Amino acid sequence: MIGQIWHAAEFVSGEPAGSRLDKLEKMIESTGLSSRDIAPVLASLLSLPTGQRYPALELAPSELKERMMAALLGMTVGAAKQDTNC
Repeated sequence: MIGQIWHAAEFVSGEPAGSRLDKLEKMIESTGLSSRDIAPVLASLLSLPTGQRYPALELAPSELKERMMAALLGMTVGAAKQDTNC
């Protein structure tokens, strides 16, 4: 899953965390969703520091997993809707 996100967000090896976070937000928003709630969750999955942009997630592992799954499902559905609108 991490590899798929890297590919979809077009991360480049060695680029700064801020650039990756920008790309992650852009990828999320391309599915028609807001990155505000999803970006911090996926950044956590990718071990990507969010700096001052998002507050630290203080979630139980089970809640973090649930949010990650919901985020990935939401993005998949959003991407599918975008594809059918072409």
